[in-house]
Amino acid sequence: MLSWHAVGILPIWALGNEGPSCGHGRFPPVQDNVIAVGATDVDNEIYVFSSRGPGHFNGSTVLKPELSAPGVEVRSAYNNADNGYAFLTGTSMACPHVAGIAAVLVGIKENLTFQELKDFLTLHTTIGLEPTGDNCEGTGDDDWPNNSFGYGLANALNSVNALIRMEV
Repeated sequence: MLSWHAVGILPIWALGNEGPSCGHGRFPPVQDNVIAVGATDVDNEIYVFSSRGPGHFNGSTVLKPELSAPGVEVRSAYNNADNGYAFLTGTSMACPHVAGIAAVLVGIKENLTFQELKDFLTLHTTIGLEPTGDNCEGTGDDDWPNNSFGYGLANALNSVNALIRMEV
């Protein structure tokens, strides 16, 4: 994965849909140099099937997901017709939200490193989301980041404004 960073690729992965139990993130999104994304619903609640952390990689425990994004009933292109759409649910529907924010950030400043992008994405989120009641390996609803939402709900406006002001 580090070679991806060297050529400017930001690895963003859906954490998976194996919730609601803790510790169900799977390889490769549990690596510490990959941004894993969980799914929320319209009420900013973590989607019941969204995988929760922590992740375990090379003998270490890592926070997962790093971010959450809308992933329930997302209108998406679908293969039922040339112009087909469907409303789909899962972390794979949440992941493109984060990738889109990353693309906007790179569009503003193209030479951002992986760590800078990760910082702009994770340090400028919306927190205080709907409580889960989870306590995944010591992180509960009042802990930010935590192993249900990560650093919080991805927030494009906050991330872009921080980049414009260069607040990492």
